[in-house]
Amino acid sequence: MRASERARFKEAIPTAYFSYVEGLMMQKIVRYHAHIKNKQTARNYSLLIFLRF
Repeated sequence: MRASERARFKEAIPTAYFSYVEGLMMQKIVRYHAHIKNKQTARNYSLLIFLRF
């Protein structure tokens, strides 16, 4: 594949795909934090971090 073809391919990738992936990552992070809160370990975890310093 030539450099010009590669550049054209990069331009063809829509930014919508990247925003979609970003949204998925945000969902995963939010879900993970909700999971920690449901187990009520977030407080203990932050305490551990606080005591470590």
